[in-house]
Amino acid sequence: MRTLLMLVMVLAGSLKTELDSLIQAERSFAALSAAQGIRAAFLSNLAEDSIIFRPTPVRGRQWFERNPGSPAQLSWAPEFADIAAAGDLGYTTGPWELRPATGQTGAPAFGHFVTLWRKQADGKWKAALDIGISHSMVPRAVSVASPQIGVDVQNEKGAKEIEAARESVAQQERAFRAAPDWVARHLAADARLYREGNLPYIGDAAARQSLAGIKGNVTWKLAEVHMSKSADLGYAYGTAEFKPADASKPVEKSNFLRIWKRDGSRWKVVLDLLD
Repeated sequence: MRTLLMLVMVLAGSLKTELDSLIQAERSFAALSAAQGIRAAFLSNLAEDSIIFRPTPVRGRQWFERNPGSPAQLSWAPEFADIAAAGDLGYTTGPWELRPATGQTGAPAFGHFVTLWRKQADGKWKAALDIGISHSMVPRAVSVASPQIGVDVQNEKGAKEIEAARESVAQQERAFRAAPDWVARHLAADARLYREGNLPYIGDAAARQSLAGIKGNVTWKLAEVHMSKSADLGYAYGTAEFKPADASKPVEKSNFLRIWKRDGSRWKVVLDLLD
């Protein structure tokens, strides 16, 4: 009986353990940047097929392999994290800070990052996508929040069910209208809205208020959609173009990332970013 109870306790904590390991992967990523520099940290943590934005989507490892490292000091810390029920896909987000290298001049820069993490065949987490926005300085995160998650790690779904979930999100993305309120109608209650030059808007009320103030149209060009093996968490990325209602203002081009999470039978946007 004691052995059975211990086994149940181990299983009960399994998804929480996976989430903790995801958060630790992000913290170790940041620690390596502080110790060995930006280039070494990214090369150590990016997956082979990872995506970064320079300024448009490119393969991350290949970009860092081809380009010299920056002497600037990049530091960051996670403040929010979530994970798929299968424990294979998750994301972390929090504030970052970039300062000139010692002896160099220049003003520091601040913002928020988003990292999508995928578990590899060897059980290690690797960054599948890294993106962020810039804004004014915010306090460094000291703890990590997360939504309520399940107890046990779920078994992987079948290939057909995973592909159906991926295609469902892709259809949502392809159906996005140019009007900003289309995004607002798909936000989860705890959604995070990231827009370049602004502090994050947390919660659907703050996000809706921000979107309501946009005067113009956004069009989206979808690049890829990826789905967790539990078919409950996925993400889409691509490029976007904003045409202000005031025709005298220039068209703004950017990248987008949307993280989708299943809420019962519906998909909701839990994070929406335009850089």
